Amino acid sequence: MKNDNEKKDILWIVIIGLTAISIIAVDLFFSGEYSLALAKSLFMALAMLAFILIKFNDKPLLKKSLVCFGVFLALALVSWWFPYFNNKLADSNGKVIVKALESYKNEKGEYPALLEDLVPKYIDSLPRAKYTFLWKDFYWVDNNLVYVNDAPVNLMKYDFNSGRWTWTGSETYSRLLLMIKK
Repeated sequence: MKNDNEKKDILWIVIIGLTAISIIAVDLFFSGEYSLALAKSLFMALAMLAFILIKFNDKPLLKKSLVCFGVFLALALVSWWFPYFNNKLADSNGKVIVKALESYKNEKGEYPALLEDLVPKYIDSLPRAKYTFLWKDFYWVDNNLVYVNDAPVNLMKYDFNSGRWTWTGSETYSRLLLMIKK
């Protein structure tokens, strides 16, 4: 009977673990909701730690629980690191677009109506802002270069005067959503 219970416990750990990993991966790589991915990873790591403390005397289950704890801790670290990587990518690729925008403005006296107007004369192709499935692109909203940093409302806008990225509010996000619908 104990062997059957151990198998059921291990099966539940695997099912819950894989489900949680899938949900965290969606937050992290699909929608770009890094803070949710981090919170869920830490919650699952703490849940596994609690499970380890409860099942401490059950050696086979303890090993599996420790592995799961390690996986969720690693996911938390990835969730912490991935936005940093994406922000560096957006900054680097954004500078390429800014240079093309400035060249366009110097030649024509105004900024383009669309970022696509820069291709191919001023830039070969528009680089992506970050590595996620949603919100991966740069957008041109009211003569502002923007990208979605952390969905849904953390937008970063390039300030042409200071030469750096700044946070922009929900009004710009609303305009972006209206633009995308068209």
